[in-house]
Amino acid sequence: MWTFKMSSKAKDKLPLLFALVYCLSFSVLPSIATSAVCGPSTFYDDTNDGCICNTDPPQRRRSNGEPGNRERKLVNDNIRLLGLFDTESWDWGEELFNYTLSMINDRNDGWQDDIMGNGTFLEWDVKNSACDGTTASRAYWADRTDNDDIPPHGLVGCRCSAASISSANVAGLDGVTQVSPASTAKELSDKSQYPFFARTVASNLFLSKAIVATFRGFNWDRVSILQTDTKFSTGLSTDFQQLWTGEHDDESGIWEGDIAYSHSIVINQDETVNEESVRRALNGVPTDDPINNSRVILLIAHDQHAFSVLKTAAEMKFQPDTIWIGVDAWSNRYPSNMEDFMSVFPSDDHPGYLGITPYLKKNDDNLNFLSTLQEAQCRDGNMPWPEVPGHAAAQMVDSILALVRALVATPSKERRNGTAVMSHVSNDYYYIVTSENVTFRLSLPLIHNFCSHNFPRLAA
Repeated sequence: MWTFKMSSKAKDKLPLLFALVYCLSFSVLPSIATSAVCGPSTFYDDTNDGCICNTDPPQRRRSNGEPGNRERKLVNDNIRLLGLFDTESWDWGEELFNYTLSMINDRNDGWQDDIMGNGTFLEWDVKNSACDGTTASRAYWADRTDNDDIPPHGLVGCRCSAASISSANVAGLDGVTQVSPASTAKELSDKSQYPFFARTVASNLFLSKAIVATFRGFNWDRVSILQTDTKFSTGLSTDFQQLWTGEHDDESGIWEGDIAYSHSIVINQDETVNEESVRRALNGVPTDDPINNSRVILLIAHDQHAFSVLKTAAEMKFQPDTIWIGVDAWSNRYPSNMEDFMSVFPSDDHPGYLGITPYLKKNDDNLNFLSTLQEAQCRDGNMPWPEVPGHAAAQMVDSILALVRALVATPSKERRNGTAVMSHVSNDYYYIVTSENVTFRLSLPLIHNFCSHNFPRLAA
């Protein structure tokens, strides 16, 4: 039973576990670019530690001389998409969305040049869905109003599950197909409720199985849970507890999973964390009862909330030997105010962190996309990105590609017929950029899909 000390058996498993699942390693500083990933219009500069443009950028090039997406009316065989996501948390989102669609429109840049039919171009708009269902549905209707009450052909988004559920409900009324790069709520897999919804990310059910497998790799059988009261967090917590609690007989042996403590943290209406609720949650942890307590705490929250919880815990000097377990929603992200966040962590002692994230395979498709993106950024006079900014960014590109391919394969008059479009989405379940199977089939070992990694040393 897990109390304040790690058993010798668990310690013995550490080298083996990390040999199996240590796939990603993140640092506080962004990754340094190398010449291998600098695009044809860029080169690696040692002084700037990154890719820079090697020529003065010319005027933005339009595809085959066609006008830009916002200048062209919805005519002929064109396809209109709506990007609906949290533009504040994903500060890279709109730029990546715009560039990806522009690159698809460009038939001569060497990336996905054959995806569009002759005479067909993409048009698009981006709206902020925040992390809220009401905001998402209002943003969808606002876009509809802005376009003479004509719905888009397809919707890419949202980030948060609550926003995707709401937008799927309203877009579904128009027969609009939606592909999300990040929403993981298990209920979104219910095709009777969300028949026109697809995603390029595994549901909470698969993440829960990865968490259980990781915990058992350490021989843990008792953990605590802190979650926010969002749709994502409550859903993942429920899915995990259903798999974890009770008696088990599996590859790790005969064991009984126990929850030492669980508490839900309130998120305010303005999307900030209720600090009083955080303090109440942390004060409720039975730290004075080591027999029934657990140093392992699974923190289920989005990044904009998780870092506030961790900051408050540090300020309270809460259980300094806690092992915080992070899910992909925060464990491979950075605090928006890193200096303020790190100020509360002592230089010589801080908690341990372990994150569980989907595996990102950076193969030739990924590098080809990055190279073309860097070239396009240079043409516009923008600083090229040294890498695709995180797993969700790659999934956004995959969502766009899956949706565009399905819409192109569907006759133009049927593109707002979700059933017709979804028949093609179902046949295109392959990541182009992340190179992973969208369905995350159970026959594939979970170790291939999720990896554990150390969270950045916050005081380093």
